[in-house]
Amino acid sequence: MVRMTNSQQPSEATNIRIIDENMGKARIEALGFPKLRHQAASTSLEFIFGQLEHHGITKEHAREKMASFTADGAAVNMGQHAGIKALILGINASSTS
Repeated sequence: MVRMTNSQQPSEATNIRIIDENMGKARIEALGFPKLRHQAASTSLEFIFGQLEHHGITKEHAREKMASFTADGAAVNMGQHAGIKALILGINASSTS
């Protein structure tokens, strides 16, 4: 979720749902809510993978194990050609490497 701060700078809220293998239950962890350089899908995706790596989950592991991606319907998130969804699905793979 991208929102504008009081200074009109975009920020990205990222949460992750994890299945606790010992308990067999899902839990939600907040990964962060920092300010972004600009509001673009590539910047948001870079942040998401950066936050995952900060918590010990590599980009490769995330891509292998990610079961779903949820966001509001904004074009920056769900755009078919240049949104985060498209970047994750590899539609525009040159932007995600």
